[in-house]
Parts: sequence; structure tokens; C-alpha cells
Amino acid sequence: MYGLPQAAYLSNKHLVAHLATQGYNQDPNVPCLFSHISNGIRFTLIVDDFGVKYNSITDLHHLISAIHSGGWKCKVDLDGAKYVGVSCSWDYVHNTLDTTMPHCVSKGLARFAPGITLKGAPSPAVYVPPKFGEKIQYETVDNSPPATAAETLWVQQVNGYFLYYARVQNSLILPACNDISATQAKPTARTVAATWRLLNYLAAHPDHTVRYTGCDMILKVQSDASYQSRPGSISIAGGWHYCGNLSDDILNGTLHSISCRIPTVCGAVSEAEYAALYINGTAAAWERTVLAGLGYPQPPTIIITDNECAEGIANNRLTAKKSKAIAMRYHWIRDRIRLGEFLVKWLPGKLNYADFFTKHLPVYQFEQYDSIY
Repeated sequence: MYGLPQAAYLSNKHLVAHLATQGYNQDPNVPCLFSHISNGIRFTLIVDDFGVKYNSITDLHHLISAIHSGGWKCKVDLDGAKYVGVSCSWDYVHNTLDTTMPHCVSKGLARFAPGITLKGAPSPAVYVPPKFGEKIQYETVDNSPPATAAETLWVQQVNGYFLYYARVQNSLILPACNDISATQAKPTARTVAATWRLLNYLAAHPDHTVRYTGCDMILKVQSDASYQSRPGSISIAGGWHYCGNLSDDILNGTLHSISCRIPTVCGAVSEAEYAALYINGTAAAWERTVLAGLGYPQPPTIIITDNECAEGIANNRLTAKKSKAIAMRYHWIRDRIRLGEFLVKWLPGKLNYADFFTKHLPVYQFEQYDSIY
């Protein structure tokens, strides 16, 4: 019935039951992921969009016939040019996929800065250099006046809109959105200025493209942390997740990026890095489940960290006195290493690309990451 609140749920329930009679079963561990019992076809169902992976056009026609036989109508786009709002450009010669979200930025700017000519900015956030030479690096303090009620609503709407864009398409703005999120409940003049900086950057860089290259679909994770870099002694965890090859390491398009606050006050840099391993590990555990459901079972996933102490604690070969105070939840990563799901390895900081997601960088460093994410 049109307008019935339960209509979408009932329709989905009916469709799932009907597809099961045709051999298409929903994965027990990954909702909205379906596979056929024999022909190998897999597809995802998000609202009313099917994203289909098939090897034979005959198999695809079998799925289309199964949908029609249940009384549904559907349109077929064999080019796969758009899915859940993301435009996809497939190159089967060079084995690449380019994704974009055209008009997303322009619509957002027209909504949140109507009639305003934005000057543009080379990066989405202002870099504040540390005070080198001082023995004590004091925590950041925001003493700017509070924002008005109208400015508060505006900041929250802007960040909510572009945070989705950051997570789906342009992870370059994720640290800036995360920074704004930390104070958007009670924003200040500094928060408003940071929001305008983000809009100026997006005005100068409206179309971000992510390129994915065909690979062995092996999950790779890089983890990093920024120690007590936010007001209230808050530390930030960063992570970069992508798929690569088993034998070599190609820097592929972003599968998932993390830039979030660590929910506990860490007593040392090593504890912050160890907490970041936990946060990235929990995200990677779900990604391993999804990849297995897609037909790509994973070997032990390597997580890279640039902190030798955190790596030693995770691999249970180092027990420092201060590690006794680490929150119990973070030892989850040590247990998963024992189970053979993860391998935590150390690499120097200059090779750890997750550092990007933990702090704001000067423009020249930010531009170096532009071609990676």
C-alpha cells in the first residue's frame, strides 16, 4: 500500500523470500549480499539498486527473469555507470575503475554558501605547526567565542552533508570533517572558520576521482595515532584500508579510511598507537567477513604500525610497566593475532600512509597524498 510506513520492509521481505526460491540466498553474515547456489553470480541490494557481479550474460538474464517472475519491474544498465549515487567508469583493457560523485560538491556549496564567491583553499584545514624546542607541548585550547544558534545549525548541516561525501568518495577531507565533528555540538568561532576553510577547499577541488586497479583482493591495513592532539587530552586514530596483491604492494584506491577520536585518554604514545590498532582491527574484521562473502577469503591481514612499542605489545613480546594501565578492550587485537586473523608489523613513519588521517598537514605534504587517496 502506497504510504504505508511498513511498505518498504514488507516489499524487501517478499523479494528476499522470492529470490530464495530461485536459488539466490542472502549471506548469513553480510546483510544485503546475495549469491546463487550454483552459477556463482553475486549481487548487493541497497534500497532498490542491484549491483551485480556475473561471469556470463546468461547468468545475468536468469537473475533478471527471477526478479520479473516475482512481479517486479527493473531497468538494466549493462555499463554499470552508476550505483548508490556513485558514478563508475570501467576500463576493462587496463583493468581499472574510476569512481566520482559529480554535482555532490556543487549542490552542497549552492545550499550552504548561496550567492557567495568562495576564494578557494589549497587544503581543507589550516596547519598549526608544533612549537619545536619546548620541553612540554601543551594541549590545544580553543578560547574563541561561542557560535550563534544559527551558526551552530549551519556547521552541523555542512559537516553532516560533506562527512558522507568524505566517507564514500573523498577521504582527503575526512580529517577536517572529524575535527569539526569534535566541537559541532558546541561550536566556536574557530569551528565556524574551519567549516569555511573546508568549503573553500571544496570550491577549488569539486570533483575528486578514486581509481581502483584490479588485484588479488588481499586486504591491507595501515594504522597510526596522534597523541593528545585535541582539547581534553584526546588522541586521534587514523587508518587506511585498501586491497592489493599477495606478493607485492600496490597502493590501490581507498576501501575504507578512519579518522576518529580514541574514546579513552591515553597515558602514552604507545597506548594511543595500540588503541589505533584495535580500532583498525575491528573495522578490518568486518571487511574480512565481507570479502569472504564476496568470494575472496582472506589470509592473515597485515596491519602496519610505525610504533615499535605498540607492535611489541600487540605481538605479546613486550610488556612495559605502563602497559598495565591500557584499557582492557584494546587487548582484543592481541587475541585476534593469536587466532591467526591479523599480523601486526612495524614500518617507519615515512612509509605509513595512515598518518594523513590523524592530523592536519602543511600544504606541501597534503598535496603529496592527493594522488594516493
